[in-house]
Amino acid sequence: MFHEYDDNEWIYGLALGYEASSKLELLGEISGTTGQDFDNDELVFNIGARWELNETNTFLISAGRSFRDSASDEPEFLLYTGIQFNF
Repeated sequence: MFHEYDDNEWIYGLALGYEASSKLELLGEISGTTGQDFDNDELVFNIGARWELNETNTFLISAGRSFRDSASDEPEFLLYTGIQFNF
């Protein structure tokens, strides 16, 4: 977990998944962080997928944006991608 502000944060969210096929899972998430005094808040939504390439490798991708960044009040675009190795 990365802490952008303080160690004393509230982290909240909701994630949902839908198995589109035996090898593809579609995902959605809305999550946020706020300081212990409910300041420095940031709310983010993502959509993504997990695609099973074979028994040991899974391709991961997620894209989304913040509704607004607490520091600049401007939304930020987020993109994550990777390979998960399952042993």
